[in-house]
Amino acid sequence: TRTDTIRKHHWRGKISDELRQEALCLAGNYRDKALMNNDYAADGYARDMELEHIYAEAEKRLK
Repeated sequence: TRTDTIRKHHWRGKISDELRQEALCLAGNYRDKALMNNDYAADGYARDMELEHIYAEAEKRLK
């Protein structure tokens, strides 16, 4: 799963602790949104769950 990949990147030192926390929060929010909104689940969920997108959004939030 995406959250496992984020945790592994943190463990390997590829991302900071702050970025890991924000990325995990975002991934959870996207998952919850997909569970509540079928249109989002069908159209936007896969795009939003791409690792590059999650990291980019997390970095924006941290600034």
